[in-house]
Amino acid sequence: MSATSTAASGSGETVASSTSTGAVDGQELWVSVGEAAATPVDEDSFWYVMEKWREHPEFIWRAVAHCEVARQDNPNVVTRKIIPKECAGGSILYDTVTFVKTSEIASATFSPIVADGPTPWKLFPKFYPKVKHLSFVFALLPKSPEPVPPNPLPGVFPSTSLTTSGSGSATTSSTITNENVEKTSAPPGLAPVTSINSETASATENRGKKKMPKVKKGCDTSTSPPLPLVSALSVKVVFFPEPGDSYVANMKTIAAKSLKKLQRWALTRGTYKKTAVHDQLIPKYDYVQKYEQLKKKYCHWVDEWKTRKQTQKYVYEDIGIASYFICLCEAERKVTGQTALQRFVDLGCGNGFLVNILTSEGYPGYGIDLNERVVWNGYNRETTKLVVQQFDPSRESLLDTDWIIGNHADELTPWISVVAAHSNYNVKFLSIPCCFHDFSGRFHGNDHNQGRYKTYLQWLEQVAETCGYQAERDYMRIPSTKNVCLVGRRRTFPESDSAAAEQIQQQIRDMLAKYPQFVIREIGAKNRPQHSHRHIPPTNDPGNSPQDSGSTTTTTTTTATGITAQQQEQQPHSNQPTTSTPTIGPYQQQTTQQQQQQPPTDP
Repeated sequence: MSATSTAASGSGETVASSTSTGAVDGQELWVSVGEAAATPVDEDSFWYVMEKWREHPEFIWRAVAHCEVARQDNPNVVTRKIIPKECAGGSILYDTVTFVKTSEIASATFSPIVADGPTPWKLFPKFYPKVKHLSFVFALLPKSPEPVPPNPLPGVFPSTSLTTSGSGSATTSSTITNENVEKTSAPPGLAPVTSINSETASATENRGKKKMPKVKKGCDTSTSPPLPLVSALSVKVVFFPEPGDSYVANMKTIAAKSLKKLQRWALTRGTYKKTAVHDQLIPKYDYVQKYEQLKKKYCHWVDEWKTRKQTQKYVYEDIGIASYFICLCEAERKVTGQTALQRFVDLGCGNGFLVNILTSEGYPGYGIDLNERVVWNGYNRETTKLVVQQFDPSRESLLDTDWIIGNHADELTPWISVVAAHSNYNVKFLSIPCCFHDFSGRFHGNDHNQGRYKTYLQWLEQVAETCGYQAERDYMRIPSTKNVCLVGRRRTFPESDSAAAEQIQQQIRDMLAKYPQFVIREIGAKNRPQHSHRHIPPTNDPGNSPQDSGSTTTTTTTTATGITAQQQEQQPHSNQPTTSTPTIGPYQQQTTQQQQQQPPTDP
């Protein structure tokens, strides 16, 4: 920030009207567009918020994808390169963020870098304020202020006051008193300070059955002692020449919202705890860029969907999952150096939209489901391979693939890591759990200290570790309450260690021995099976037992076309690739009296 702007941020700036030309005698004219005259925000909390906003402009502007440091002369002066999201449009903008601290004030000033011209603000992206400089100013109040009364409503922070002038002008005062606080009015978007007396309290109690304000998750709403008023916050700007009344009114609204957010962030600095940590496996910027590309390419499906269900949720959720999977694959190719796109299989593909996106982006793969959906008819079936067939995870394995995807796969969810372990050492998996299923029925575990969903996720992680995978958990940015995914990219033992591989197979066998045999649904079954229907009747009742003592044990292998190896032997003239019979896991080598062959239906 220049010397003139530094001086203007102090208490001696010139008062200007909304029709000012932006300069007086060659010096830039600072205008106060909003002020919180008395707040409990301390200086450390102020700098904490300013540093967050400097490093992450996407926290205050949703249209921003991320920013990069273009130049840094010293820790207090940083030039940023702000990159907007692809869907937001606009060009890349450079600005300079300057931190200044004196004995009287502390300020953070944001100054866009633009070319000179008659209307330079027209080159700004839509999200950036149309001003020369935008400064957040922190100033300490005089000693011995009056404390804020206890807050009558949980989750609502102590009230603050913003001072603005009447219509047409904006002013600031160098001294702030309690009398000023009581008489000031607030700009749009933030309530003024009012002392909470007995009349106000009684009015609050007599509001009837109005809903209490929602408390932000992670905030501490316990009763706390009154917070002293220690500072004043303000937003000051330098307009371009002839800004117009609309720009002034717009900046007052932006200032009110910004001050409100600044105080909320500062007061929850030590109490707010984020429960969902995103972007653990892939960078946020990579995911956002990929999501914006796919969203622009496939959002037309919102209008072309063949059903009347939650169209937007299905479309945007699968676009988010596809973006996440593609970013995982791209990161893997950078590490391994391979150029070919990874192969995949989507078990329980449902509407098949995820398969449609991935195959349209060039990833070879297919989806398996028990029922054909109406929306399948809208896909290009030459590229989007969707197969209607039964899949028995206790008998079948997948050799001709690199990734196994379980996107809300219902009863197949706990089997995803098991099928991957039995398929190939290099097969990886991506699972997005939804409904609670174990290997033979409904999952009933529930740790009341953390909830049933997290209990189920921990159990799935234990299953993956039993299968020899390093389970990685991440929160996905998708429009779903079940937005946690489990990723198995690495094994816990080297491929050359045959003893460890045998031990893993023994662990899997011991784990599955605790559950009844898995029973697959029939093709075309519309209703999901109840947990009571998925248990095998006692074997001592031959009339009710589905096992056939004369049946033989067979393990089938599904290829990338959805055709099993057994079916390929019956089609010698087929041009589909063939695969060798996989190594049968120890748990599959059971007695013939306890198994029944169920060959997949020809797609």
